Order: sequence, then structure tokens, then C-alpha cells
Amino acid sequence: MINKICDVWGLFHDKIVLLKPLLSTLLNLVVDNSVNIPEIKLFLDKVRKIVTWFHQSAVGAEELRQTQTLQNVGEGKLKHLVGDVSTRWNSQLYMIERFVLMSSNIGSVLIKHPNAPPMLQANEIVVLKDIEKFLKPFHSVTEEMSAEKYVTSSKAIPIIKCLRTVLDTVTPISDLAKQLKHSLQSEFNKRFENIQKVHLFSVATFLDPRFKKIHLDDDPLSLSKTITYTNKCLNWNTKNDDNSGAASSESSVSSATVDGHDIWQVHREKIMALTSNLSIVKNAELDLYVAALHLTVDPLNFWKSSEGTFPKLTELALKHLSVMATSAPSERLFSKAGNMVRKTRNRILGKRLSKLLFLNCLPENLW
Repeated sequence: MINKICDVWGLFHDKIVLLKPLLSTLLNLVVDNSVNIPEIKLFLDKVRKIVTWFHQSAVGAEELRQTQTLQNVGEGKLKHLVGDVSTRWNSQLYMIERFVLMSSNIGSVLIKHPNAPPMLQANEIVVLKDIEKFLKPFHSVTEEMSAEKYVTSSKAIPIIKCLRTVLDTVTPISDLAKQLKHSLQSEFNKRFENIQKVHLFSVATFLDPRFKKIHLDDDPLSLSKTITYTNKCLNWNTKNDDNSGAASSESSVSSATVDGHDIWQVHREKIMALTSNLSIVKNAELDLYVAALHLTVDPLNFWKSSEGTFPKLTELALKHLSVMATSAPSERLFSKAGNMVRKTRNRILGKRLSKLLFLNCLPENLW
């Protein structure tokens, strides 16, 4: 596949310096393959038929709106059912969330229409809520890792390990949810079993002052390779005089909470269990970095301010931390380009399109 892509784009194989997995794509495959097993797909089809009926029935949609009006819901706060899209698993979560939220309103409308799909029973609503609580953590992680204004490559290994712990912790109530959990665990192991062996992620995690070796020490061989690589870079590299400063980051370790399950709680527990003996190498600069605890700092600001103390390490850290863990920022940029170049505006020169895209990406406070 890689060779085919290179041929299509006219790329030389020796110019490829890095191949890395896209975290959001792997998460998408885990959930998508799990919710598409026959039993769960059949169950979600019941919800999908009801949602489709409301979208196709003007009378039903109006009655659903009226039931909310009778509950004193304001005009601007009226909700409608959300349909799902086959190419985006998170749209199924949105559909489930809205259906559960409006289940009482939906039932009161469907009972008036003999030709409408049957409403889910009370025990089926419980199953739907059970499925929802397994999908929410994946959605939370996907959103956090798809950002572009803070470091994500160093979060890949820690957040995946924290997600695995949360997944193991959630207790299913229904048989269908038990089946979903087993499928999610199986797919998760298949996709992320070797994530720590992804060199870029492991080095970025080690060079993030919030994580260092906290999430790497359960695989001693991988950790050893990461430290060896870092040591070699420190011994071989020289400080680049024109090394530019890093842009500030928007977030450190966030507190994404999903139904009482904090994705980062596992990370905090590991911090509490840290021992005082953190010295792992004989390189003075690297040893000093590992020994100092900086668990809540912004990684880019940390390295910018520590350039005098860790000159070579700063250069190496900024090189690895600048890589994005997902392609979501690039996809958003392509979407913006698609909105600008359309049938009625298709003669824009490339240099002008680049300027328009740049202006479009600027935050509002700069205008």
C-alpha cells in the first residue's frame, strides 16, 4: 500500500523518514468493529429506525417539538433526534445520547401512531445506557487527541494505557454490554498492544516533563531503547544556534471525566506511587531532567524556559513533541480549503489560497 501511494504521488522511497500509526484511526477501528457485531448492530437498528421515522415524518417531528414545549423548554433549546453516519462511529454515540435523553418524549409520540416503529422497552433503554457508557471514554480520548493547539504525540502512550484501565474498570449490566466490552477489549489489544514500541511516541512521552518514564516502565526493553536513543542524541548532537522558541500550548493533562471515570485518574495514581529513586542514566543532563518532577507544566513552555539548563535535550524534545498524533488538524485544513475552492470560486491561485487559509486559521482575538 505504501509503495502504491508513493507511485501515485511520485515520491521517492528514500525520502520517507517516518511511518507512524494515526491514533484516531486506530480508535475508530476499535469501536467501529465492536459496534458492528451482529447482535449490537441489530439492537442499534431499532434505534436507527425510530430516528429515521421522526426525520421523515413532519407530523411526528412537530409532535416531538410540542412535547418539549409543554415541558417549558425554551424555543432556542428545543432538541431533535440525531441520526448516525456509517463513516463516523461517534455519530452513533451522538444518536444514542440524544435518544436516551429524549426517550420519554419519543415514547409519548410513537404511541399515537400505529404505523410508527415500536418504542424500545424500559429494559432496552437500560441496555442503550449500558452501551453509551462504554463508548463515551473512546469519544473523550478521540476529541482530546484530535486537538492542534497543544502537544499530542507525548500523550499517545499514557492516554491509551489510561483508557485501557478505564475500559477494564467499567462494569456492564446487560448481556449485550458484556459482549460489547469483550469485543472492545479484544480489538483494543489487537490495535494497541505494541503502541509503546512506536519509537516516536515513546521518545515524545519520555521527553514530556509531565510523563517521563511513568507510563514506560512496564516495558523495560522499550524504555531501555528510548533512553539509549536519547543518550546517543545528547552525545552526538550539537546545539543549533538558530533553534526557535516553542509556541505556547493550550492544555496540560486535562481532566476528561466520563460518567465518573476520569481518563487521567490512572496517571495521577501512578504519580502518587512514584519512588524517590528516579536516576536511570549516567548522562548528567538527562539525569537532572529525570530527577526533577514537573507533573503539571506545559511541556513546550517548560522546554522553552529550560533551554539554558538542558540545551541539547531541549532541541531533541521540541523535535519530537511537535509531531501530531492524529491527522485531524490536516483534515480540518483540507475541509477549509474545500469550502473556499468551489464551483463559483475555482480560479483562485495557489499562493492566494495559502494566504486565505492562513487568515482563516487565525484566532478571532487577532482580527
